[in-house]
Amino acid sequence: MASAAYDLATYLQANGFGTVGKDIFVNVMDDKLDPSLTLMDYTGEPASRTINGGKIQSSPKVQALFRSQNSKGSHVALESIYSFLDGKAEVTINGSRYMLITALHEPVPLSRDEKDMVVYVVNFSCRRVSGEYPN
Repeated sequence: MASAAYDLATYLQANGFGTVGKDIFVNVMDDKLDPSLTLMDYTGEPASRTINGGKIQSSPKVQALFRSQNSKGSHVALESIYSFLDGKAEVTINGSRYMLITALHEPVPLSRDEKDMVVYVVNFSCRRVSGEYPN
């Protein structure tokens, strides 16, 4: 099963938000590009397994960070991603069924990085079903 950050990155790419490896990065911040989006996996809740249905349901969380020299540009860009993903239900991404993607808060400024670029952040919680129950 791919990481949720990778799944969301490819989903954003498929919907015109950028290109993975060019201006969308997964689990590593590119410190050279302005602007850029990074999606980071972080700890979610433990996976639950359903014996009868044979599926594994996980609850990964993903942090989206958008950095740019332009504070307003960072906020507007991340706001559009927030609006696109928040409440997204019943989508299949890279073979995994996402029952629901929920933003945990609205985009907020996090900091300025070492290159004085503004970083905005929003966190997402996902409900994902994938795979068969392991024997």
